[in-house]
Amino acid sequence: MRGSYLDVQALTWEKATHGLFDYEAKQIQKSNFKVNSTCLLCRQNSDCYITTEEKKEESTPLIKFEQRSSDFQVQLMAEEASEKMWLVVKGIKGKNSNGYKLNEGDWIKLGRVRLRVQKISLHPETLSRSSMPDFFNHFDNEEVDYKQETSNAGETTDSAPCRICLSESSSPDDPLICPCKCAGTMKYVHLNCLKEWIKSKLNSRVTEKGMSVYMKDLSCELCNSSLPSFVHYQNQQISLISLNYPSKSFIMLEEFRPEKMQKQGLHVISLDDGQSGNLGRGHDCDIKISDISVSRKHCKVKFCGNEFYLEDTKSKFGTLIKLSNSINIKDNTDITIQVSRTVIHIVHKQPWSFKNKCCCKSNKVAIDEISCFTQSEFANNYNEGLSNRVTINLPIREIQHIDSVIEENPEEELC
Repeated sequence: MRGSYLDVQALTWEKATHGLFDYEAKQIQKSNFKVNSTCLLCRQNSDCYITTEEKKEESTPLIKFEQRSSDFQVQLMAEEASEKMWLVVKGIKGKNSNGYKLNEGDWIKLGRVRLRVQKISLHPETLSRSSMPDFFNHFDNEEVDYKQETSNAGETTDSAPCRICLSESSSPDDPLICPCKCAGTMKYVHLNCLKEWIKSKLNSRVTEKGMSVYMKDLSCELCNSSLPSFVHYQNQQISLISLNYPSKSFIMLEEFRPEKMQKQGLHVISLDDGQSGNLGRGHDCDIKISDISVSRKHCKVKFCGNEFYLEDTKSKFGTLIKLSNSINIKDNTDITIQVSRTVIHIVHKQPWSFKNKCCCKSNKVAIDEISCFTQSEFANNYNEGLSNRVTINLPIREIQHIDSVIEENPEEELC
């Protein structure tokens, strides 16, 4: 659409703290721009500016606006690989909005802590227990062939005792296995002994609507090799970790450490239709996340109409959803994104354009000649009303005169 532009407001927190933005801070640097062509949004110290040329020295490029035929493309330009473009959940607007609809694979950021939606299940009765330990694989979903690493899992010997209970006896239900790279007398361990040892490494917290499982370090204390989630023994796949699925619809979230992006915990929220579960640092939350950057009641997950939604509950550092490095801004778009300590509010607008102002019935203003508003619901209502009538502001005497003419000549058209 010709004449369309972006109304952009950039808010920058003056403190650079772990790429966070304090939504309660009063020391915020504000900048407003009107974007109608391709340009860069850069930040120098705490000041943001728009440029069509190369960035200034000692400034940081944030995003690039690229104008296209009918829309704008917003592209992340931050030079650091750790910088991402995040959707601000509290910026989602709409009368019937429940927040952000969650999907498997979505990344959520609460303060410094990151969560990934591993699984959404609306029919838990159809799931097997074997898929639960997927959480204990590497976070980038790198496939590991446990069968090759434990190909000698069925090997037993009469002279090699279990390194935990020191017993040399074994049975088909409790064999001696070799789950790591240890050798010699420390090579073997009973299957049940290993399960009990792994259980001691897991800390769990169960509430009415949620369950959290935290792990310390699932690796051998002697050879430091990672332990598998499964052991293959006599053509059977035996799980070393036993976790039960909830009986009703649930969403499963993986928690990652802020520093090294390593898995720290697994959270399961199980809800009935219309219910919600709270996430935060407070002890009364359904899912407790122990980090100082997380608010006591940071956000909540709602289950409505077979969909899980995420809603911010006035948190200090906001609830964010990871976006791709390039997004399109089209008609009726009202979006708020965050890049490190700068929050950018973008509204796509189209200026008014009346080509025909005559109020005669024979010369009605065409609907397609009128530009759309930012909010599509208001634009539709306006266009429907415009096709049926035209409002004219006249003095009271003129209105009374028109009424008298209509009464005398009811069938005559006014022009």
